[in-house]
Amino acid sequence: MSAGAGRGYAPSPEEGVACAAGLALIALIAAVLRILGWGHWSLWLDEAMTLDYTRRGLRGLWEILILDGNHPPAHYLVIYAVRRVSESDAALRLPSVVFGVATTLAIFVRCGGRRRAAVSLGAALAIAVMPLAVHYGQEVRPYSMALCFVAMADAARVTWRETRSRLAFGIWVSSSVLAAYTLYIAIVALATMLLVETALAWRRRREDPARLRAALAVAACTIVLYLPWLWAIRHGLHQPPGEAPQLTLGAIWAELVGLAAGRDENPGRQASAALIWFVWMAGLVRAEGEERWRLGLDLAALTVGVLAALWCAHHWWSVRYLVVALLPLSRGIGEAFGWTADLTPARVREAAAAALAGTIILVQAPALAENRESGRVDWRRAAGYLEFEAGKGRRGEILAADGWAYFCLRAQMTRRQDPRDVTLTGSVAELQAKVATSPDGWVARAPHYRNVPAEIDAFLRTTSPWAIIHEADDVHLYRFEKGTLLAP
Repeated sequence: MSAGAGRGYAPSPEEGVACAAGLALIALIAAVLRILGWGHWSLWLDEAMTLDYTRRGLRGLWEILILDGNHPPAHYLVIYAVRRVSESDAALRLPSVVFGVATTLAIFVRCGGRRRAAVSLGAALAIAVMPLAVHYGQEVRPYSMALCFVAMADAARVTWRETRSRLAFGIWVSSSVLAAYTLYIAIVALATMLLVETALAWRRRREDPARLRAALAVAACTIVLYLPWLWAIRHGLHQPPGEAPQLTLGAIWAELVGLAAGRDENPGRQASAALIWFVWMAGLVRAEGEERWRLGLDLAALTVGVLAALWCAHHWWSVRYLVVALLPLSRGIGEAFGWTADLTPARVREAAAAALAGTIILVQAPALAENRESGRVDWRRAAGYLEFEAGKGRRGEILAADGWAYFCLRAQMTRRQDPRDVTLTGSVAELQAKVATSPDGWVARAPHYRNVPAEIDAFLRTTSPWAIIHEADDVHLYRFEKGTLLAP
């Protein structure tokens, strides 16, 4: 690779083949990391709710999404289509894996592709091994899909500017619309992208009027095509739950640690995160022209900007709300790889690139290993226990005393070889009536779910649970027969 490979030049055929092989290897790494560990956990609460919603048919799905209001419908429609083929955990998670791999390809294109091979491959590698990207590339949730479409929209924007291709323009529009229909936080990234693009196009409107028309057209299409959803949820908007976190530099740093080197606000990842942020800042210094300040602006909007918006809305903070910021973070790391392309001779360049890539992988390895081994809870254990007890003659109706136990346990029990449904009880009177009228059965209570009447817990505390399944959110399983809760 020549010294100019990092800043943009025409690669030779040999270098083009090497670049394609490198990208294929990175895509394979991204896929493998997102598949590893699937057997170690089950669907957790939000994933189980996604499955439940998609089982209601298109009309029922639309109604519950409007009532719920937490996410737009695009990802749910994907899962709706998938579950008609299979409801296995692997099938339900596969779309997130595909979107995760597609994100690595999109960011490769966004950073210049083969013309800037070192930068583009470095950015693709960064997003492939980011623990947060891997984590959400495994879940039956919309984050990986949103990340993918934002990356595709940005890549199509850059491609259109260089080629004026109608196909690139179409991908820019469609990806923007799909991103907005997938995740509300994605709208912050789209707005930042389009506002900056419009401002730059306005400054150059005389020499390049087509650029301004394109930016305005994409913005208009995205807004107009998103209006039906805004109209649909106009009566469902409500104050987000929770309270604003204490606004401190420590709280902000905790989120940035999770973004760069983990899947949550783990204080033990600070050294790893500091190194990743150091590499990003080196890339920021190395970047030239528009890309330098866009890196800073994009990252600020998708981290501090998002956190500030959540704080103003009295909503709790979570690193998952920063997931789209992985794109400018990875782009900055890619620019750091550009330093290696400027080194000579070739042996030094290759050794420096390999050393930087190895360092990033080693730094992220502990968080990736932890994610693989203990990523989530396992509600299959609770379902397996009830199935085991049924084999010993203790079967009966399964009642859920809270929504958490209902969604998670039902997602497992209805997909067993001997499928059984779960009934949700909303009050102590309803629970007692079910216990009284059913010959026998079980009551499941997830103690971490606190939005239940106190009378329900008072009723269940009259006896000890038959089992507490710690792997399944410490769910308590109570046995009843002939209208009475039984001691184990």
